[in-house]
Amino acid sequence: MATSSINSVSPNQSSTFYSAAPSSTTGGTDVSDQFMMLLLAQLKNQDPLKPMENGELLTQMTSLNTLSELKSISEKIDYMTNASQSSYAASLIGKNITASADNDGTVSGVVTAMEYIGGQYSLTIGNRSVALENVIRVAEAS
Repeated sequence: MATSSINSVSPNQSSTFYSAAPSSTTGGTDVSDQFMMLLLAQLKNQDPLKPMENGELLTQMTSLNTLSELKSISEKIDYMTNASQSSYAASLIGKNITASADNDGTVSGVVTAMEYIGGQYSLTIGNRSVALENVIRVAEAS
């Protein structure tokens, strides 16, 4: 039975798959680096009589690639959602809106400004600020 050994594997060594993985970060450490360190630990500590099958390794690498791509897609969707909300909020400036207000029923008036505070867009109506998500009705200002 032919056996091979791995003398040294470093997370900095490049392979086609490893270098193709996106460099998204989680907690300051690259996801690909985390995977490679985990894989190295698994290879070092595996039972020599039951080595990891090539199919298992391929499955793990495919899972990493899928995870990286899903994270990338999620980040792009978040960016597009934020850009869409920003555009919508800006388009409401000068419009007459009605929005639900915190414990005050509804607020109506012409939007004079928009702000992005604490991860949310808010609209200014007179001296009141309402969340973009609370807009109930939009009409042309008269």
